[in-house]
Amino acid sequence: TPGWDLAGNAYLRRFSQRYVDGNDGNFENCSTRSNFRGFLCYQDDGFTAAPGQTQAQFRNQFLLLGAGNAPIPFRAGIPCATLDTVKTEATGWGGSLQATNRDRLLDHGNTFILGGSIDVADYSFKSASLLGLINPDLSVTTNPLNLTYGLVPGLGTGPLRTAAALGIAPSSVIGSNLSMGLYALDTFDLTEQLSLTAGARLNFARIATRDLTGFSPDVTGTRYYTRVNPVAGLTYRVAPWLSLYGGYSESNRAPTPLELACANPNRPCLLPNSLVADPPLKQVEAQTYEAGLRGAVPDFYEGGLLSYKLGLFRTDLTHDILQVAVPGNAARGYYVNVPATRRQGVEVAAEYAAERVSLYANYALIDATFQFQGELSSPNNPLASGDGLIRVRPGNKVPLVPEHQIKAGFEVAVTPEWRLGMNVAAFSSSFFRGDESNLNRKLAPYALVNLTTSYQVSREVQLFGLVTNLTNTRVANFGTFIEPSAAFANRYALTDPRSTTLLQPLSVYGGMRVTW
Repeated sequence: TPGWDLAGNAYLRRFSQRYVDGNDGNFENCSTRSNFRGFLCYQDDGFTAAPGQTQAQFRNQFLLLGAGNAPIPFRAGIPCATLDTVKTEATGWGGSLQATNRDRLLDHGNTFILGGSIDVADYSFKSASLLGLINPDLSVTTNPLNLTYGLVPGLGTGPLRTAAALGIAPSSVIGSNLSMGLYALDTFDLTEQLSLTAGARLNFARIATRDLTGFSPDVTGTRYYTRVNPVAGLTYRVAPWLSLYGGYSESNRAPTPLELACANPNRPCLLPNSLVADPPLKQVEAQTYEAGLRGAVPDFYEGGLLSYKLGLFRTDLTHDILQVAVPGNAARGYYVNVPATRRQGVEVAAEYAAERVSLYANYALIDATFQFQGELSSPNNPLASGDGLIRVRPGNKVPLVPEHQIKAGFEVAVTPEWRLGMNVAAFSSSFFRGDESNLNRKLAPYALVNLTTSYQVSREVQLFGLVTNLTNTRVANFGTFIEPSAAFANRYALTDPRSTTLLQPLSVYGGMRVTW
């Protein structure tokens, strides 16, 4: 209608993934106290029975069973591992609808927005482990590639699990997600220069999961999360090309199915794609404050538009969700809520766009810190206590969040049809995951150079290309800790618990876009 605009979208997505991964198993000969001496056990040392736990329950949480639920004989000198298979299937659909009205209110400019969204997904997760071994080249297989190992009993048997299905067990979970939101937002011009914005959003989430194995009945259940998030702000137009702004907003995030079903340290998961029993997690809640200036200068140079922004922000989160490790197996872990974290900093950005050339640059200072005092599990951290805990204090940096981030790039029209561009991204150092106490050496800073190009064949057809990591930079952008294991002693003597993942190497992509 003359006063209302209506906009919306709808989507349908299908996702299917299967992969195999090899992991150190931390297996050993069952101890004499377990009555299973001579068979393979999982971490059968340094533990005592929990209060109320029978001796049979205590022993069964270590004994490994293979095909036919048979115990697996132990053989000295064999670097045992697990060959883990994970399969994920998901079908999602949803959409959003938004109505906007710009009629004047009380003879003042006014913009009113009313909208809603719905997102639905059905999913399934399956994982299982086979008994494998670590070869001299560090590959994990179910058949020995080193003839000196000879015949290894139990290789390839599975699905592998402990007798009590603790620590290692197959999983099979199905479930569904439902997320709905309803929001309203109004911007009212108090004067020609000053505008007030206020609104709120109601979020609702339902996450239902069901265990199909019988090993993890605690997975089965339905959890609900709701919250009303307000927003308010002021904008003052100092000049046509300059505005000052300030605001406050709240938001929330419900835990994902993976986080919900992998939150029990007694049943750690194959991360990040396996689901087992759990206690419930709380939703993450955030309070954000921001202020700054922004604007746009038309006809800045050769008819181009210059836009810019300088902003300060602070976001305080309660019940933030972290992933932590369990003793003896870097591949398995669980998720926990922590009382409070904070992200605060500065954003500076500028962009120039003209007919034949465009360029941009932005910088972000992100001070991400913990705002509580307590202990977290990090058993492979070399500075952890004897029971595998590290102490977190207010002001400690959140791992894997570079404090300084710079991005810049340009694109130029070589011809009316052909465009060529380059962009650079640089990141400062950050702490390893598992070093929430900030006591170890950090990951090194790094920079990436990428190229982009496109050719407009016709109004409907465009060819495009992308080159990432043009200089083939070999530096790590992720780090965590592992347990140096005697399993590698036949070839590698590992003394450093740091483990890193390198950047994706030089890569070239090409494709075609068709629009009509």
